[in-house]
Amino acid sequence: MEAVGELVSSLVLLEETRSSFEGVFDLERLLSKITVGTASPRELIALRASIGRLPVVAAAVAKLKSARFLQLHRNLDLLSDVNEVLSKAISDDPPFAIADGGVIRSGYHAELDELRSLSKNSKTYLASVEARERERTGIASLKVRFNKIFGYYIEVSKANLHLVPNDYDRKQTLVGAERFVTPELKEYEEKILTAEEKIFDIEKTLFQEIRGRIAEQAKRIRQTAAVIAEFDVLAGFAATAQRFGYSRPQISDSDEIYRSPRPSSRDRSIGRGTPGGPFCS
Repeated sequence: MEAVGELVSSLVLLEETRSSFEGVFDLERLLSKITVGTASPRELIALRASIGRLPVVAAAVAKLKSARFLQLHRNLDLLSDVNEVLSKAISDDPPFAIADGGVIRSGYHAELDELRSLSKNSKTYLASVEARERERTGIASLKVRFNKIFGYYIEVSKANLHLVPNDYDRKQTLVGAERFVTPELKEYEEKILTAEEKIFDIEKTLFQEIRGRIAEQAKRIRQTAAVIAEFDVLAGFAATAQRFGYSRPQISDSDEIYRSPRPSSRDRSIGRGTPGGPFCS
């Protein structure tokens, strides 16, 4: 076979070809799980990593000149749009299960980012509200707090009640202070208390949408998988030929069959058999 012979003739090209497959996972297996809707976040990352190696494979194929390799190069879809979707949407180190959270990359979905920020940075948010309200009202002792019974509130000492703005709604009266709530705090409280549930729902929905978009490209992915598989097989044949000193058979019309002498260890190490007659094995 011409393609195998080309690889056998150059140890450098063969090694470059075989090394280009490093990091490419079983595309057919990954695709089958994606199309039936059972692929996990890490399996999408495996697909992304595999697609990321395709330009390296393409560069290796491009150096080969036999007709079959030229055809394989033409058929190799780099799937750059699929890679772009996965790179933008899925975090670099997602958990195995969606329920564990952190599957979708920050910056992909604005509402999800906001909810995550609310969940992780509530103390920072309250400190910023407190500083802003102190400046707005002129009440230096104003406090923004939270407890499980009353939720989020603003506490003002009775000595400063005359400075309370009209948009403060009284929530609780204490001996030496009053507690108030504002529309902003009400909205924030509703968001933060439901943030975790919403985060899960949004991540799950987004992940299923992304997996569905990848499944829509099944025909292209399958074609690329077939190209990689054939390229790998041809490289495997060439590696075997080099290892054992196999030569490409030469067929003649004569009745004679010649077998070449067994190649020396040195010949096998460089992948070339000793020249023989019309038929060499």
